[in-house]
Amino acid sequence: MTSQYTTILFIMNVVCLGAIKLSVLLLYRRLFAVSRRFNITSIIMGVIIFLWTLGYLLSYIFECGTHLRALWTSVPAIEEYCDNETVQTVSFCVTDVVTDLMILVTPIPMIMKLQMSIPQKLGICAVFALGLLSVFSAIHMCMDTNISQIYRCWCGQSSHHRTLRIR
Repeated sequence: MTSQYTTILFIMNVVCLGAIKLSVLLLYRRLFAVSRRFNITSIIMGVIIFLWTLGYLLSYIFECGTHLRALWTSVPAIEEYCDNETVQTVSFCVTDVVTDLMILVTPIPMIMKLQMSIPQKLGICAVFALGLLSVFSAIHMCMDTNISQIYRCWCGQSSHHRTLRIR
C-alpha cells in the first residue's frame, strides 16, 4: 500500500510543480508583455517547463516499463520489474532547481528597463527574489533525499527504497 501512495505522490509532485512553474511564467507574460524578446523567451521557457513536466511524468508512470501493475502490487514486484529510481530522483531535484532559477531570473532584465529609480527597481527585484524560497526548498529536497540510497546506486547495489519530500 505504501508503494501505491508513493507512486501517486511522485506523479502529483511532478504535475503540481510543472503547473506552478507554468503559472508563474504566465504571470510574467501578463506583467511584462511589452517586449517581443521577453515574449519569445517566455514561450521558450514555457515549452521547456512543459517538456520537463511531461518527461518526468512519463518516466515515473513507466518506471516499470510495460509492467505497470508492479507499482501497485508489492515491494518484490517493484524490485523485479522496476528500475532503480535514485538517478531519476536526483536528476528531478537538480533540474527542478535549474528551472526554478531560470524562472526566477527571467523578469530581471525587464525590471531593470522600467523608468524608476534604482532603489525602486531593487525593491521590485527583492519582491521577485522571494522566489528564492522555492529554490532553497528544492535544494533542501535534493539534499534530503536518502544519501545512502545514492551511495548504493553508485556502488551497484540494489536499492528500491523510494523517498519523497514535498515542499
